[in-house]
Amino acid sequence: MTVNETKSVNERSKKPNRKIVTASKELIIISAIFIFVSVLVDVFGVFGTFQEWVRKQPQWTKWHVHDYIFVFVILSLALGVFSLRRWIELRREIAERRRAEDALRQSEERFRSVAQSATDAIIVANSKGNIIVWNKAAQAIFGYDDEEALGKPLTLLMPERFHDSHRRGLDRFLSAGKSDTIGKTVEYVGRNKDGSEFPLELSLASWRAGEEVFFTGIIRDVTERKLAEEASKQAEEVLRESEERFTAFMNNSPVVAWLKDPATWTFSYVNNAFEKVFDITQEVIRNKTDFDLWPEEIARQLRENDLRVMSSDKTIHTSEDVPLPDGTVHHWLVFKFPLHTPSGKVLLAGTAVDITERRRMEEEREKMVLELQGALAKVKTLSGLLPICASCKKIRNDKGYWNQIEGYIMEHSEATFSHGICPDCAQKLYPDHFKK
Repeated sequence: MTVNETKSVNERSKKPNRKIVTASKELIIISAIFIFVSVLVDVFGVFGTFQEWVRKQPQWTKWHVHDYIFVFVILSLALGVFSLRRWIELRREIAERRRAEDALRQSEERFRSVAQSATDAIIVANSKGNIIVWNKAAQAIFGYDDEEALGKPLTLLMPERFHDSHRRGLDRFLSAGKSDTIGKTVEYVGRNKDGSEFPLELSLASWRAGEEVFFTGIIRDVTERKLAEEASKQAEEVLRESEERFTAFMNNSPVVAWLKDPATWTFSYVNNAFEKVFDITQEVIRNKTDFDLWPEEIARQLRENDLRVMSSDKTIHTSEDVPLPDGTVHHWLVFKFPLHTPSGKVLLAGTAVDITERRRMEEEREKMVLELQGALAKVKTLSGLLPICASCKKIRNDKGYWNQIEGYIMEHSEATFSHGICPDCAQKLYPDHFKK
């Protein structure tokens, strides 16, 4: 039962009590008047004098009016008092009705002012489903003016496929008081004057005035919101796909990669290579800083490089020495750069390649080069045109002296000689020996 129904029952139940109270008051008033007149008769003889005057009237004496004048006077006075009281009550009722009408008119004016200035459509319909209130926002949303909408059924505002369900719902509510939409905010589909459909949000309420049932609907066109939601969903889908591609790319990259939040300098992301190299998971490293992971001296150097990137808003490449979990210090070729996100937030991104083995090889190569350079510095070389005797094969030195060839070479190089005889020379020098 609604509030209006309860109030109506209470008012009806009070009417008999009011009548009893009113009758009792009138009886008390008449009795008081009778007692008052009796006192006047006994004490002052007012009615005795009035009766003498009546007896002198021949036309009244014939019917013995003087014998009933007391009753007539009492009844006249009672009727006068009663009439005066009713007149006063009537005046009061008229004044109260005027005040009620003024209050109702002011209430209607306030409602009309609020309804016409509202940005949402406000529509009131009677129990037959016909429109009786139509504000400016409803006209703007649906395209119908007052003359085209007032008195028309609500089905004018909905696609034809919803007409039957609307009528069934209205009949069910009027007969059983049950509804799936009254008292709720639901999403619905409306139809404009041009026949186009659009999404709307409906808040429906019912109320009574006497025995009549009325329905008030507050309607909001949510087309722009739906478009914004759809655009947001598409943007979220694109962002999600982009994040998935980024994560897949970084997790399959051999380089170590990470993201930091400059507001707190905590890690917000590390890739699989980072987790594997430093033996730490994404969940554990999240919300930790360099000072939580490495010695203070190393963490301070890393932080200085991070600050340099964020202050310059440029990419830097440098080398950093960071230890592995086993304590061995590795050398890293690091690229750090500011990453501007679509939301406007700036993160610190970094990638690093382990160059420890390469540096070791470079150091070994440099060592070998130095050793080779030292060895070459000790080597004496022969170059230029050497004057040599065509017969004895002696070589003339810079001072003009002729030296044996082996002596000259030993003087100008690190080579030494051992002497022997080749077969040809041995046959020439010792022919007799070869004949035997």
